[in-house]
Amino acid sequence: MIELVLAVAVLVLTGAVILLYAMVGELAARFEESVLGNSVRSFVRPLPDAPLNKSPKSWPAALTGISHARPGALLVFSTSCMSCERLAPLLPSAIESFPISDVALAIASPRRDLAESFVERHGLQLVRPWIDDGGKWLRDDVGVTTSPVCLIFDVGQLTAALSFSDFSILGDALLKTDLLPLERR
Repeated sequence: MIELVLAVAVLVLTGAVILLYAMVGELAARFEESVLGNSVRSFVRPLPDAPLNKSPKSWPAALTGISHARPGALLVFSTSCMSCERLAPLLPSAIESFPISDVALAIASPRRDLAESFVERHGLQLVRPWIDDGGKWLRDDVGVTTSPVCLIFDVGQLTAALSFSDFSILGDALLKTDLLPLERR
């Protein structure tokens, strides 16, 4: 009988501790949101597994300008990425004030028609994105499987890979690095 009471007590205490952790986590999230506002969601982070200082095995013809640029930025979006859906309509105006003048867009998609729909839905025709069917080139040749990402190349060599959530924060972060020539900082 005592064993049953102890088992129930342990079960109740375990449930209470789990509930307490959930409440503290929710409270902390609300506190950060109220104090920091949107900055909780805005970030620029290096991709930890990006193959820096390497060049892709090959370059699609549409991206040869980036392969020769000094530096060049390749923005990577995916049709299955919710952050990409949010950022895509902002891209044309973001490129105008981007700190790197040679910028291209690659869209990874399991099917070409999904990528074409993504381009049309977000008005990206003037950006002339390159569609990576199945994400094969980005995955196999570049070594990137995440989006949205900004890949910085210097004469074809990957010098930085940054995951981001906001174009202005990405631009500011690039301006604070040594990735750009001095005249652009």
